[in-house]
Amino acid sequence: IMGVNAVRIDPHAGIVVTGRVFSGTLREGEDVYLINAKKKQKIQQTSIYMGPYRMRMDEIPAGNIAAVLGLTSASSGETVVADAIKDRVISGFEAIRYVTEPVVTVSVEAKNPQDLPKLIDTLRKLTLQDPNLVMIHDQETGEILLKGTGELHLEISLYEVKKAGLEFDVSEPTVVYRESVRGTSDVVLAKSPNKLNRIWVTASPLNDEVITLIREGRVNERMDSRTLAKVLREEGKMDTDDARNVWTIDEENYNLFINRTVGVQRLDEVREILRQGFMWVMKEGPLAGEPVMGVAIRLVNAMIHEDPAHRGPAQLTPAVRKAIFGAMLSANPVLLEPIYEIQVSTPPELIGSVISLISQKRGKVVGIEERGRISIVKGFIPVRETLGGFSNEMRSMTSGRAFWQTKFSHWEPLPKNLMEQIALEIRRRKGMKEELPKAEEYMDTL
Repeated sequence: IMGVNAVRIDPHAGIVVTGRVFSGTLREGEDVYLINAKKKQKIQQTSIYMGPYRMRMDEIPAGNIAAVLGLTSASSGETVVADAIKDRVISGFEAIRYVTEPVVTVSVEAKNPQDLPKLIDTLRKLTLQDPNLVMIHDQETGEILLKGTGELHLEISLYEVKKAGLEFDVSEPTVVYRESVRGTSDVVLAKSPNKLNRIWVTASPLNDEVITLIREGRVNERMDSRTLAKVLREEGKMDTDDARNVWTIDEENYNLFINRTVGVQRLDEVREILRQGFMWVMKEGPLAGEPVMGVAIRLVNAMIHEDPAHRGPAQLTPAVRKAIFGAMLSANPVLLEPIYEIQVSTPPELIGSVISLISQKRGKVVGIEERGRISIVKGFIPVRETLGGFSNEMRSMTSGRAFWQTKFSHWEPLPKNLMEQIALEIRRRKGMKEELPKAEEYMDTL
């Protein structure tokens, strides 16, 4: 058993996975199983570190830090076990958690189409080394999106790609948003395209306790149902019936799909299709096609056709999507924007200028701390307001005498006067219909 804590790219050896061997012996040529990636791979080479260098060893016993080649699907936080014992390992080591999230996105386009495969490969290797980078490659349009924690993070990362000799164009940075709901919807009905299947669902916000449990990995789909229900009920303050009937946990964006149906025929036969429809919607919400966060979707009733030919994915997946869209749009939908925690070090006489700039950018100051001849202004500021000319404005207002740093803090609902404007901007950028959808468009009647 080995716990992976770092992955880096060696220009000669390729992907080098580093971690500690906790149990047993690591051997070259051995088949191993990656718990998180759910893949079987073969160890091509094993080494130990001697300072900055790797010394090849045929086998590495427990207690050593090993460098392994061949585990191309491994990432930081992975658990590697012998293939022979994979069925006996219930879960791996606790996942590595990061204090920030990728909330700024740029589009990357190769200047020379022949460089596209190499560009994608280089970016993919970059995301292996830096887990706070996320690359999305749309196979249909060819668009490449790179997400990072901020403008500077993306700038430095793309500089590494340029050093590989690749030429590419980069779009202006945009902010990543999340969709959620503030209220609880009535029961919404949606029919499949052939009108032979019916789905009834409701949408409501998850409480903060449940979101925290999912974010911290204290509840997940690998838990047995009894333990999961107990944790959600006791620590998440969740309704007992809801806690006992959780079907799917969206661990990436903190959503739940709950089955509250009673006596529905053939439901178990289509359960996986309904779960796939739920996960599809959680990746692209109804307002602006942004990921959904902090929402509980309850399946309250269903009518499933008896003929398998009439209840396949082509029928049920659109029905689930349509029902969830209708429920979310009738539950006071909202866009959530990412908020940075900002800390500015400045001479005391410039505190007023710093506070004024933060306030102009829809931010708020929560405290001022004196440290000798320097004052520390602490506050929060929307990520959107830091893009573009924020650095120049700060330097201009403080004559270059202020130094600041930001880190991701939390998500916060957009003000009503901005939500519609930003939602339409996102829809325009994504080529979607330039008007906000209405719940009635997704609701069917008996």
